[in-house]
Amino acid sequence: MDKNIDKIISDDEMKKDLKTTFEFLKLIIRESHLQSLINTPQDDLCVYYFTLGLWLRNSILSPDTKLYRHFIDSGLKNKDDMSTYIVYEFYKYLKVKWD
Repeated sequence: MDKNIDKIISDDEMKKDLKTTFEFLKLIIRESHLQSLINTPQDDLCVYYFTLGLWLRNSILSPDTKLYRHFIDSGLKNKDDMSTYIVYEFYKYLKVKWD
């Protein structure tokens, strides 16, 4: 993934869309699964590639969504990278909320 990935969320609309996505994820993911995510070491977040990441790629990151378009417009073209970024940012978002 691009080392300058944080530039992607410099856009206020992108930040808003990510926050909306995070709030939606909090509503649909069981509390026990959220706690498991929070308790996962950051270096081990790759374990979510075929679970949360796959769901994001197939459901949230369809070409007709604003979030997908923000990633494309920011230069991130690969859905794998997009979902990895979302999982990582969602993890940080949850850690701030619960820690």
